Amino acid sequence: MRASDQPSNLSILIRKIKSKPLDRELGFGRTATTESRLMNPDGSFNVQRQRLNIWDNTHYHLITMSWWWFFWLIFGSFILMNCLFSLIYNIIGIQHLNGIVAGGFLHNFAQAYFFSSQTLTTVGYGHVSPNGLLANVIASCESFLGLLTFALISDCCTGVFRVRKPKLCSVKKCWLHLTRTNRA
Repeated sequence: MRASDQPSNLSILIRKIKSKPLDRELGFGRTATTESRLMNPDGSFNVQRQRLNIWDNTHYHLITMSWWWFFWLIFGSFILMNCLFSLIYNIIGIQHLNGIVAGGFLHNFAQAYFFSSQTLTTVGYGHVSPNGLLANVIASCESFLGLLTFALISDCCTGVFRVRKPKLCSVKKCWLHLTRTNRA
């Protein structure tokens, strides 16, 4: 028998895939080599991901970025949120915060900033408190935003350890890996 008469390894692999029952196949369908399937004959994927908008897959980007970028993003977001709420407290009037002595803009901004920091982290030392409906609504929204932010940060920190880096391989290599681990 000549070498050209022997079936190729790929055709043997395809026959093995087609002969498996549906509950034991690799998940690529029975005809893994046609153009309409998930995988091409060379082992590359026949799928192209298209982004929907700028926020598409944000969670994946957060859990795959480097620790330094993640830390600086959290730190910058914390400062930005506190500055935003400090400005809101200054706009509605510093008199709506009990325990703060009114002064110049920078003094009022700093006092409102530290109150915002205590509210956002839900520490709440108690020497400054909101007075009136508007200030209480803003403080409760800020507290809720702080809880959501820390939940997202916790999820991203634990998500880093759950992420597996995808490894693309050809059909032949995947089949060999599955047969060596007795999963085929």
